[in-house]
Amino acid sequence: TASASPAEGKKAKLMESQREVFASVKEGKLLISEVCLACGSLDVLVEYPFFEGGLCRKCKNKFLEYSYLFDEDGTQMYCSICSDGDEVFMCDAPNCSKVY
Repeated sequence: TASASPAEGKKAKLMESQREVFASVKEGKLLISEVCLACGSLDVLVEYPFFEGGLCRKCKNKFLEYSYLFDEDGTQMYCSICSDGDEVFMCDAPNCSKVY
C-alpha cells in the first residue's frame, strides 16, 4: 500500500484535532464560544455573527472575504460557517440563501 503524503498526514491530524475540540464542547469541557466554528482553533478573536461560537483571526478574515459572494441564483457561493466552497449544501428553508 502507498503511504500518505505529508500534506495528507497533516490534514488527517488537523481533522482529528477538530473532532477532539468539538467532542470536548459536546461533553461540556469547553464552551462553544471558546471555539472557532470554522477551524476548531481555541484562539477565538470575535463572536460568530450568525451562530453561537467564535472565529479566529484567519477564519474571520476569510469569512469577511467570502460570506457576501452570491451565485447567479442568489445563493451564497461559500459555506456560511467555514467559508469553504468545495462541497456545500443549500439551506432548504424558504427564501434562505445560505449554504453549509
